[in-house]
Parts: sequence; C-alpha cells; structure tokens
Amino acid sequence: MKKDKFSTFQNPLSKRKEQINISDSLISENTKQSEIEKNKIIQKFGNISNITSNLINLIDFDNKEFINRIYNSVDELKNDELNDLIESIKEIGLINSVYLIEKDNLKNNKKFIIVSGLRRLLAIKSLIEAGETIREINRVIIFSKDTPVDVLNKISIDENTKRKDLTMLELSYKLRKDSKIKKIPIEQLMSEHNLNRRKFFRITKIMDYPKELQEIVDEIGVNKAETINKILKINKYNEDIRDIISRCQIMTERELNDYYKKVAKKEKKTIDIKINNKNTQAVIKINKKITPEIKQLLKEFNEKIENL
Repeated sequence: MKKDKFSTFQNPLSKRKEQINISDSLISENTKQSEIEKNKIIQKFGNISNITSNLINLIDFDNKEFINRIYNSVDELKNDELNDLIESIKEIGLINSVYLIEKDNLKNNKKFIIVSGLRRLLAIKSLIEAGETIREINRVIIFSKDTPVDVLNKISIDENTKRKDLTMLELSYKLRKDSKIKKIPIEQLMSEHNLNRRKFFRITKIMDYPKELQEIVDEIGVNKAETINKILKINKYNEDIRDIISRCQIMTERELNDYYKKVAKKEKKTIDIKINNKNTQAVIKINKKITPEIKQLLKEFNEKIENL
C-alpha cells in the first residue's frame, strides 16, 4: 500500500491551538496560585464581614494611601460608569469583595481606609444615601492594624489588576508615587506588575504626556502613545496637538514609526549639541558633509577651547 505523503503532516493551526491551551492552563494555574496566597493572607491578617450602612459611615473616603486613581475629590468619580455600577449592585448585589484596613487617629472619628474597591464602595455609599437598604453578606475583608504595608500593597495591586480598576495614566501615577515617594525599588515594582524595564519607563512617562494624549493611551496602547508623543515634541509649534493625535492614532504601529522617521529626518538639525547634567562633557554632532572649510573651523574651535 502506497504511503500517503501527507500522513505525517502536522497542522500548524492544531499546534498553535495546543500552545494556546497550554498558555491558558498556565494562566489559570497562576491565577489559582494567586488566590491561594491571597486566602492565606486573609486568614492571617483579615476578617470577613458584612457591608452595612454603619460600616460605610466609618470609612474615610478621603484617605488615598492605597488608592492609585488620579482625582482631587471623590465627586470627580461620580460619572456614568459609577451609575452603571450602582444599578448593577442594586439589581444583583456586590459580586466582588472589597478590602479595608483598620486605622487609628483618622479624622472625623473614622475607623477604616480603603485598600481596594473604591468605586464599589462609592456605589454602595450612593445607594445608602438614596435610602436603599444595604447588607452585603461576607463581602468585605477588614485587615488588622498590624498588617504589613507590603502585604496590603500586594492585595491592592492584585485586585486592581483583576478588576481592571487602573487606567494606564493611573498606573503611571502609582508607579511614580511608589518609586519616588515610597522609595520602593524599581526592580520590585517591575516584578509586582509583571513589567520589563523598557515598559516600566514607558508607562511612567505617560504622566508627562499632553492631556490630549493621556486621554487615549488605553485605547491606542503604550507603544503608539510613546511614538505619538515623540512626534508631538517635533511638531508642537507647527500644528494643533489634537490634529496630530487624530491623524496619528488611526495609523498602524509600522505606519506610525515610518511617519515619525520621516518627521524626525525633516527636523534634523545641522548641529546637535548635547551637554551632560554635570556640565562636565559636551558632544557636538555635525549632520553635514565635512568640507575642508568645516575642518578648519573645527580646528580653530578646538584651539580656542584648549586656551580657555
């Protein structure tokens, strides 16, 4: 019997499917392990309780120690998304738990601050203020006063990541705050947020972007946002920021990179001088063919510098 020449052929799509299944399995295993670790933390430091109007009244909503959203007042968070959450909780209750920690010396006789679940707690507070009866069973974990800060940070990061509570701008704010104010080592933050060094610094730079670009980072992605910001720096005096962003955000990453190279080349200076932060070294780059006349000028310039 003649052997079918395709009998040993392996479908690449089938192989890809196997890889996806393995990847999904690993993600599921990691999630499971994360839940096990979190449950151990809760057993050691926390108590599971019910959410009542009395509890809500004892929360200091103005304390932002573990909150990484960018806002001046909680009133700024009262928008359509919060209204949707209010309606959801009103209809089906609170699905995901919230996390608090007991604290001493809080203002206005408050007893707790929020570790994770700001929007959910604001939604419940709004329902209570509207006269709704709230009693969510076993939906709040209250950590004891002696819970280590690194444990609380771990819970906050884990929950915010799973619930997608942080925008890229808010993550940028958090990473900067943790690094510069809390003095947490960059390597530790990279590990906690599963970021490589390049992406870490890309994200922290978002805080410096124009507001018009910050608003769409989640929509277009960090890589495209970084390239658009480079283009804005070159074009900022020639064209309106919104016009540039509008044109660039619909490009693919490849098209955007090609466009940036074109713009950067057009704006290339004849002479580029870079001086280090300590003013101890300067690099002069001449982007032009070096003619005998230029060589002579450089020689004279060098002699003048040596005689200073």
